[in-house]
Order: sequence, then C-alpha cells, then structure tokens
Amino acid sequence: MKLLFSSILIAIFSFQAVAQLKIAPGTTMASAPGTEITTNASFFNEGELVLGNNTTLSIVGQGVIESINSIEIPQLIMSGSSYSLSGQWIISKALSLQSGTITPDASAQLTVGPGGTVIAENGAYVNGTLFHTGTGEKFYPIGVAGTYAPVTLHSVQGAGDLLLGIQAHTGSLGETTLPNNVQSASSNWHWEMHILGTFSGSTVTLPVLAGDEALLEGGNTQPVVLESNSDLTLITDLGNGLASDKTLVRSNKPAVGPFLLLGSKLILVPIIHNIITPNGDEKNDYLIIDAVEAYADSNEVIILDRWGNEVYRQENFRNFNAFDNPYDNSFDFLASGNYICILKYGNGQTLKQTITVLK
Repeated sequence: MKLLFSSILIAIFSFQAVAQLKIAPGTTMASAPGTEITTNASFFNEGELVLGNNTTLSIVGQGVIESINSIEIPQLIMSGSSYSLSGQWIISKALSLQSGTITPDASAQLTVGPGGTVIAENGAYVNGTLFHTGTGEKFYPIGVAGTYAPVTLHSVQGAGDLLLGIQAHTGSLGETTLPNNVQSASSNWHWEMHILGTFSGSTVTLPVLAGDEALLEGGNTQPVVLESNSDLTLITDLGNGLASDKTLVRSNKPAVGPFLLLGSKLILVPIIHNIITPNGDEKNDYLIIDAVEAYADSNEVIILDRWGNEVYRQENFRNFNAFDNPYDNSFDFLASGNYICILKYGNGQTLKQTITVLK
C-alpha cells in the first residue's frame, strides 16, 4: 500500500500511515507544532516538508528513507530492523534510535543540530557516518558489520560552523610505527573523523569491541586511545582512563583526528634515584628518575627540604642529557642533607622518595 500526497499544500496536526508515505513533487506538507507523524514503511520526500516546532516523525519497520530536498526535523524516532537513508537530514532537537540500523548511502548526510540530543537503545546504530554540529559533548551511536561501536566526544572545541562526523571501520588502520611504550594497536577496529570547519579537539571515549579484549590483558599493560594523522605517519598516545567495567577507554588528552583506535601500552613505574652529588664529576650530579620519559607530558617533580619548604618544582620533568637537554645547574645550590622528592605522574599517581645530597 502506498500513500501519496500530491496536492499543493497539506496542513496536518496528527497523522499515522500504515503504508509507504510519499510527498510528491510540487507538494508542500506543513505540520502544526507538536504534530506526530508515523509511518510503518518507507518515507519519500520529493516535495517540501515544513515541520512545526516539536514535531515528531516516527518511522517504524524497514525500508527506504529518502528526501530529494534538504529536510529539517525537530525529532526523529527510528525503530524496526533496517533502513537505508538518502538525502540531507538535519535533526534539530532529538534523534532516538530504538532498534535496528540506519545505513546512509554515499550521498546522504544525517546531522544532529547544535543543541540536539541523541539516544540509542537495544544496540541500534547508524551504519555509516553520523554528523554533529557545534561544540560541547557529542554522542555517536555508530556501528559496522553488525557491531555497535559508539563513540563519545566529551568536550568538542571549535569555531564557526563546525561539522564533525564519525564513522566506524573494521580491520587494521595500517599504521607502521607506534609511540614509545605502546606495544600494539588494534587490528580489528578503527574510527574515522570527517571534519568541516575549525576543530580544536576533544577528549574521546572508545568502546572495547570483540577482538580487542587482549589489549586489557596482562598485568603490565593497559589500553590507551591512539590517534593518527591522515597519512598514518604520526601516531599519538592520548592516554588512558579505563571504565570500571572494562568496556570503555577514555583518552586523557584531546583528539584532533582524523583516525582513532585502541592500543596497548606498557605500564612503567618510575624509580627516583636517592642520591645527588653535584660536584661536576658527571656521576649523580643531578636528579635522575628512571622511566619518567613514559610520562613526559604528565608529570611534576617537587623537592622539599627537611622543614617542608619547597626548594624545586618542575612540570614535565625530563632527565638531563648532553644531546637535547643539557644540565642547567638547577641542583647545585642544594645544601648537603636529606630531602623529599615527590613525583606526580600519569593518572594521578604519586611517588615519594627520600634523596640525599652529598657535597
């Protein structure tokens, strides 16, 4: 059964079609605020659809969703098994995926507006790219190959008319070089950002999917979020914040894209050497902390004297070396005696060590 609207203007207040819903060319279909429109089959818009504030379009079942012209919908509810999507769709207030999948075709674009919310239930997802506009927290219920692979951007920063889409992919990204201490990267899943406008970054949460559980195994490794540039020449470790149920990994640093994946990083415990002899013999002339380079961008060193007075503080401390970080004489002024060295590193870890200065 096909329901065809072909008049010049149709104004509606509530409508339920147990059929295919089609708006013919040259037709304008307008709804009053708060209208509910429901169809349990395909939806075709070849005319113009003007929806009032808080209008809800519910599409139930399976079939095709197609709009020749760009269409803005306050609230879209999808439930059923599977739908293919064609055309430009903007969801201004709420997108609710209750079951099944939506698969945008190559020319389609499904976009959630700046203040729009997204809810996904029962493993429902967009089998392709979902776009968000604007800044703030953005949820992407996406998936691929029958697998729900959602992504959350927690604090999108940008400027202008930022449009940011994310798509899930199966298989290896194809990277050849990994950051220091990153032992391996997922060969099963990765995500791609599609960016239009100025995107300054956001922390991100990725799911731990089938095949990637091994990244959580082993007492001396932890999963981390990795990021790659477009030509795969630079892989960056964005850090780790593992959910308590071990199903999600959140980055500590903001991602800028365009590729994201999970990796496994060797956990290194720093060791603070307990003696400084600043006499110029190149042996223990300054503070040395083993493995601090694993936390090069997330450490702070504080040294207190025996009365608790701070005598040294350095963020992102690096061990001195003759090549690119020569000793700056910063420990020469310390008097002989005992001190407390405090190292803050990683995700809130703290290490304390008594050190002795001998002159």
